Amino acid sequence: MGKLSDKKCRDAGPLEKAYRLSDGDGLFLRVQPTGGRLWQLRYRRDGKEQTLSIGKYPLVSLLDARKRAFDARQKIVIGESPVVAVVEPDILPQVHVKTLADVAWEWFDVRESGLSKGYAEKIALRLKNLVLPVLGDKPIDTIVALDISSEIKKIEARGTVETAHRTIQIMSSIFKFAFARGYIDASVDVAAVKSTIKKPVARKMPALTAPSDLKVLMSALESYMGGDVVKTALFLVSRTFVRPTEACSARWSEIDFGSKLWTVPASRMKMKRPHIVPLSRQVVDVLSDYKAKYPPKSDFVFPQKHNVNKGITSMSLVMALRRMGFGDEMVTHGFRSSASTNLENLGFPARQIEIQLAHSDKDKIRGTYKRDEHLLLLPERVDMMQKWSDWLESL
Repeated sequence: MGKLSDKKCRDAGPLEKAYRLSDGDGLFLRVQPTGGRLWQLRYRRDGKEQTLSIGKYPLVSLLDARKRAFDARQKIVIGESPVVAVVEPDILPQVHVKTLADVAWEWFDVRESGLSKGYAEKIALRLKNLVLPVLGDKPIDTIVALDISSEIKKIEARGTVETAHRTIQIMSSIFKFAFARGYIDASVDVAAVKSTIKKPVARKMPALTAPSDLKVLMSALESYMGGDVVKTALFLVSRTFVRPTEACSARWSEIDFGSKLWTVPASRMKMKRPHIVPLSRQVVDVLSDYKAKYPPKSDFVFPQKHNVNKGITSMSLVMALRRMGFGDEMVTHGFRSSASTNLENLGFPARQIEIQLAHSDKDKIRGTYKRDEHLLLLPERVDMMQKWSDWLESL
């Protein structure tokens, strides 16, 4: 995969002098002072460096340029002139028919920068595994709702109704994008396909909320022998009730042991706002002992065993709960429900709990103008988090 994205190509504006944006392997986009953008490929033949023009952007898309460059390189390898492999659009205009795959990845390039890394990876996997295998090579302007419905029905038949609905949402966004870009004359009403499949059954994530059940869980966690990294991560989640992915990706640089605060940056938060997590005395003690026992080899608090430059996955925590015998009763995300339910029973205000859970403000107008929600009621939340740890310890 090259270094460029469709967004970078679109945003490439003219400067006083011509410049190049490299995609790797000799392919680059040359941006002229006039604003013209031309795909070119640098290669060596007979010991001399040469440059081949392979089309103007956006007439030739990033994906097309990569294909043309690949074809040209194949010709060069066997000693043929690469010009034969490439037809200049100025000489012989060609209309490239966009396939669903072309448009889907173009849509993904545009959206990716606004998504968290984890969510972007999920979207990419759904594109590869669900959206594109059958319809990906079809011209997008030939695909009708019946084609999409047929594929969605196959997903539903596997018993994954929720996945089917998520796939419909992705497909609907892609076709709206295609219509806005002029690739199709009218947007296919993908959303209407939802009426042909079952509604997903609303399911609550399993969570232990009764104090007696939490006491058993805390005891099991204390004696867990499956590794200190996962054990400490679960301890952190249980005491701070952050989302599992936020804990797994925690960095040492985010934790201030002096002020006993953990600041999660907006880029890793679901609501794209920074989040402050007060750390109780118990959490600080456990993290300090853990850091002393395992001197950091990277900035990740909970690095993977074979790649310290990545944090463990949330599935590691799920598997630990299963090994402890709580697979059907508790998921890692369930600690949020455990805390929310019991903190309210202990008399803490609902809004204070919601802020600590990093939920969005239900008052849309207030939420729109608020930019410092992570600082609201901080002294009260510091007190609440200490009492939460104390309460769990007292069970």
